Amino acid sequence: MPELVLFKRRWHMASDTLPVMMLLLCIVHVVWFIPYATGYWSVESTGLIYDCPQATYLRVANYSLFALFGLAAINEAAIFVLGLRGGPFQTRKRRLVPPLLYVEIALWLLLLAFTIYCTVIVYSPRVQQTCWTNNPCQWADRFPVACRDKSGAAVAKLSPECQMIVDWKEEVSCWDLWIKYGLNWMSSTTEIISGWIEDIEAQTGMPIDQLERDKPGEFDQIVGAYNDQFYDLFLNSTASNKRLCAGPFNSTRWEDTLGLTYDDSTSIRTGNMIITSFNGVNFTTPAQYNEFISKHENVFAWVNNQLLLAMQNNTEISLDVESGNYTEATEMPWTDCLSDTCQEWLQAADACTEWASILLLPNPKDRRHFFEVVVISSWSVLAATALVFYLCFNAFPSYDDVDSWEGTVKSLSALCCMGGALGGSANVGGSELEVSREIAKSLNLLFGGIDMDPTGSAGAA
Repeated sequence: MPELVLFKRRWHMASDTLPVMMLLLCIVHVVWFIPYATGYWSVESTGLIYDCPQATYLRVANYSLFALFGLAAINEAAIFVLGLRGGPFQTRKRRLVPPLLYVEIALWLLLLAFTIYCTVIVYSPRVQQTCWTNNPCQWADRFPVACRDKSGAAVAKLSPECQMIVDWKEEVSCWDLWIKYGLNWMSSTTEIISGWIEDIEAQTGMPIDQLERDKPGEFDQIVGAYNDQFYDLFLNSTASNKRLCAGPFNSTRWEDTLGLTYDDSTSIRTGNMIITSFNGVNFTTPAQYNEFISKHENVFAWVNNQLLLAMQNNTEISLDVESGNYTEATEMPWTDCLSDTCQEWLQAADACTEWASILLLPNPKDRRHFFEVVVISSWSVLAATALVFYLCFNAFPSYDDVDSWEGTVKSLSALCCMGGALGGSANVGGSELEVSREIAKSLNLLFGGIDMDPTGSAGAA
């Protein structure tokens, strides 16, 4: 069991004493590498893929750390196997151990660097929480109800109309189109009626309210002519409704004519968060979204009611809508603008009252805690390994020198919290003698010049 020579100095360890330590380190690194290698845990969450500006930094931290775990486990397994070869003094059979120890030290330094980096990533406030969340149902191509229960039992419990909604492939676009066509219809109608009012006021030379109050006969005569146009335009013609809906979807126009804002882009949803904002309130997390859906279980009817009320309150046009008295979407004149397929979907949407069950997202899983435990474990293993190397470091390798023996005695006494006792002096025969010095002289006398193994030298001291 000759002492190991590394960095041109002897250490309090031997190549045949390393297998135990390497086996423990290998087990720890394999235990943490298995969840990653088997796919049980992955940093590739839906939050990281779809909603994480710091995704690159997080991936570098994750893949680097686990790759180093795998390399360390392979190297430690090799040292373990080689360390078992031959007898105590057959060091030639273990001649590859020292080079592999240099590799182990290099891996230790790399692990130290990336553990520091991972610690910063895990605890940095700049890495947003969404990077760690995983919620496949939020980004699935089907409604949350079908994603939550893949067996189909939850969908089977829904009413036929609601099942039709879930099975429909273009479910959201029909609703989105209905809203946009409605905003176009109301804008066009508001512009036409505003033009009529301007014509009447120009013709009579007074505001229309004053005309109705001061000259009711003239008001009835003038307005009567416009009533025929009104019924013709708005009530009796599907073609007229389609003309009113026509034109590009322009949010600026809607805001100018109706005082309403609506996202007229195609990205009206964040994954399966069908509604991401309403009345100035933004839903940035599934928890906020679920809270909104839970408050309005028939969210389709509620959103439509709020929209129609806003249209009605911001214009001179009455849609016969009252708060809380939900009007069916198919009753609105701009429904004519939709295709037959979307009108069929709207009928099912009006009849469905289980929207909360369809739209609620499952609670996302937080993958930060697992990685945090991995980082803490990495620190623990690094600290334990550093402690072992510190204990094996032979600061005083010369066994025929009293000073070396004295240094070894003082180091061991400090480690065992006995520095005060062995660092003092004693009066022997009237002479003051240093305790550690006298012990060192005795050890040098007994063992000086002997090439002892680590156990022997530590035991002698």
